[in-house]
Amino acid sequence: MRVAADLVDPRPGRRVLEIGCGSGVMTDVLCRRGAQVVAIDRSPTAVDRARHRNAEHLAAGYVELHETALADFRYDGSRFDAIVGVDVNTFWTGNAEEEVRRVTELLAPDGVVVLVHTPPDRSGTHRAAWLVPAALQAGGLVAETEHRGDLICITARRATAA
Repeated sequence: MRVAADLVDPRPGRRVLEIGCGSGVMTDVLCRRGAQVVAIDRSPTAVDRARHRNAEHLAAGYVELHETALADFRYDGSRFDAIVGVDVNTFWTGNAEEEVRRVTELLAPDGVVVLVHTPPDRSGTHRAAWLVPAALQAGGLVAETEHRGDLICITARRATAA
């Protein structure tokens, strides 16, 4: 989580969308570093766990939680300075065309997308290292891949902000 959080560079006033928040560990890390976080997960159980873990941040107005898949996520038109996902299956296991479209719509002009993945085997490493950046680039983003130990870290920005 720390690697992803460092790449997001959360700080006061920075708006972050977390995709697939799970139990809310990353949400907590981002809020503690000062970011305003909107966290989504399609699992009601995950959202309940994230709500419990982040009760303090919810009460303080630092986080919003939504039970929804990324492709279905609708927001008020505000854009995000950073969009982060850690081990979000939709990017690693299938065609993420709709999700990439949504990420591009939700990303601020100078924003960054951070996707971090721990592949279960070498074939997963190949997919993450080549196919995910290609999907992001097809969506109009410039992607870079970095290996940090077992992690594959992909950062992407709009071509005009690169």
